[in-house]
Amino acid sequence: MARALAGEVAVADDFLPRLRGTTKLLTPEEAAALRDDPRLFWTLSTYAPHRDINGEIDGVLVNVVDMTTLKNSQDSLLVSNDQLRQLSQYLERVREDERVRIARELHDDLGSTLTGVKWAIASAIERAQRAALPADAQLANASQLLDSAVDTMRRIISDLRPSVLDHLGVWTAIEWYAGQVEERTGLQCRVDLADEVAAIEVDPERATAMFRIVQEALNNCVRHARASRAEIRIRCAAGAVMIAVEDDGVGIGDDALVRTESWGLLGMQERAARFGGDIALSRGVKEGTILVLHMPV
Repeated sequence: MARALAGEVAVADDFLPRLRGTTKLLTPEEAAALRDDPRLFWTLSTYAPHRDINGEIDGVLVNVVDMTTLKNSQDSLLVSNDQLRQLSQYLERVREDERVRIARELHDDLGSTLTGVKWAIASAIERAQRAALPADAQLANASQLLDSAVDTMRRIISDLRPSVLDHLGVWTAIEWYAGQVEERTGLQCRVDLADEVAAIEVDPERATAMFRIVQEALNNCVRHARASRAEIRIRCAAGAVMIAVEDDGVGIGDDALVRTESWGLLGMQERAARFGGDIALSRGVKEGTILVLHMPV
């Protein structure tokens, strides 16, 4: 035996007119009920009119399917998905904190060491010059290699956590990073920042998410799109910021979202979803790809 929960039983005033007006099955209806134990169970009921030889309804054909196992599985899946999303967000925060820590240690420890080595080499070259000794090609080469190492360290630090993001904000950081990409790769990057957006202050975690999404989008332009130009348009409307990254590359294929490369897109979607935002990906009008981020601010 079981009893239906309040609000779960079809109301006759609504049910009978619907039944009289059709010769087919009514839309299946899901309902919850309590067993005598009591345990909650779910049913899916399908109704159809049974008519006599005169076409008048003389009964109702009812098919009831126990959906409890399926419903419980769906609920468990929703819980698991929510837990995975929370884990993903936690891991992202941990990764960002680790980036900050590594960048700081590189700057403070390795940076100081390289500066000391550079000073020692410069001093050795200067002493040799004062003593009128022949120029040491190995010292000069070591100095050049050290300069290259310092530049590489600075680039790594900037990739890990650009200081401009913390000190000057996300809009300046996006403009700066676009310039860095253009300088390193030759990809022409144009940033079109609306005046009303420039005045918006964004909290640090949201700003980090925005910056990382744009960073990933530009990296995709370089790695996968084989683009020569990219444009970043930043606008705001109805309490949200819209950032569109458009390139002139090879475009996105129909199967792009199911390939391994799409993990980058999934990561961007997770970053956006954490702050109530979303990501949309589409083909350009003539060529290339357009990635659009909507983020409440």
